[in-house]
Amino acid sequence: MIVASPWFHVVRRASAARRLYCFPYAGGTITAFRPLASDIRRDVELCLASLPGRGPRLSEPPEDDLHRLVSSLADGVLEPGAHEFAFFGHSMGALLSFEVARELRRRGSRLPAGVIVSAARAPQFVGSGDERRHHDLPTDEFIHYVRSLGGTAPEVFDSPELMDLLLPALRADFKICESYRHVDGPPLSSPLMVLFGEQDAEVRPQHVAGWPLHTTRECTLRGFIGGHFFIERHWSEVAGLINDFLEGAWGASA
Repeated sequence: MIVASPWFHVVRRASAARRLYCFPYAGGTITAFRPLASDIRRDVELCLASLPGRGPRLSEPPEDDLHRLVSSLADGVLEPGAHEFAFFGHSMGALLSFEVARELRRRGSRLPAGVIVSAARAPQFVGSGDERRHHDLPTDEFIHYVRSLGGTAPEVFDSPELMDLLLPALRADFKICESYRHVDGPPLSSPLMVLFGEQDAEVRPQHVAGWPLHTTRECTLRGFIGGHFFIERHWSEVAGLINDFLEGAWGASA
């Protein structure tokens, strides 16, 4: 694996100076988007966010402050190398991709050519008060909730030692999501693509319908059969949609 910065790992180099930065769901590691590597267009570098408290950064304390996390991720995106880039995030990662794009705009930096958000409420519906707080539940209840979402191998829950290692990062990630309060600002000038599971109990149609407010460009909504982790059943189709989206964002010559 090639390390681009402490915050991103490049799992595949490409000749073109274009990158797709991928931001994981709560508790996700750099392996979260590995299935994309075989199907994403070959002229795009695939860069996976590496967050503290998990994976190769397991020894570091997890970050539970959104502003510090977003600032560090924006620093990583601005590492020299790629001239053009796009974002893709699932669940918590969608929130991160949106806020990192806004942070880049605040800095007067280059913006992503496009932002793809998956299994995520529009920002105005995140932490809106209509959901329970889970990050500070007793351990057994918290684990039961995380298990109910899917996306984590069952054997992880059967290993107390492994759960002890993962719980701090999981709680930190859920705290970020459940403490988030959207601050109004101008819509992004990057086009959006919104992917969602039609049976997702966490992200309902009314939550998805709010995303077009956050771009001055086109916003494409695409539903899939499945729940919050529908992507696990649809990796090839998701990759195809991302490829089409990137071709539109960067042009047919990308």
